[in-house]
Amino acid sequence: MARPSGPSCNNSGVNAAINTPQSGVWVERTGSATYRGVSATGARVLIGRAGNGPVFTPGELLQLALAACSAMSSDAQLESVLGPNFEAITKAVPVKDGAADRFAEFNETMEIDLSALTPEAKQKLINSALNKIAINCTVGNTIVASAKVPPLEFIQP
Repeated sequence: MARPSGPSCNNSGVNAAINTPQSGVWVERTGSATYRGVSATGARVLIGRAGNGPVFTPGELLQLALAACSAMSSDAQLESVLGPNFEAITKAVPVKDGAADRFAEFNETMEIDLSALTPEAKQKLINSALNKIAINCTVGNTIVASAKVPPLEFIQP
């Protein structure tokens, strides 16, 4: 899905922190090619290679981050029309470029019941939700802008 260019966040006071590195998450090695992802809030997720048990691969985490960011960015807009108990499943399915060992594209879908809306109200809500995603989804905006990733720095503990 193409996203219009624009700010990744419209919160006041954020501009001062835009170029500040964030260190609220890290991974800890737990075994051969297996890690535990940890957040500063205490959340944990198991990460590893496919086939290493009940773990997420790094690629799956990227897909989850994109799907969650789109869903959360549009949530208030959808809730304002559909009510607080609407159900939705958002997916970000990648198209892999095997030769370049990267994802070339992500196809996002949201499974959501909009059948109670008129065609005009449905289209208005979809457009509004897509606009909120384009403005507020930092993950999607980062992917679209092709964020720079400097080489990993090795430091002494």
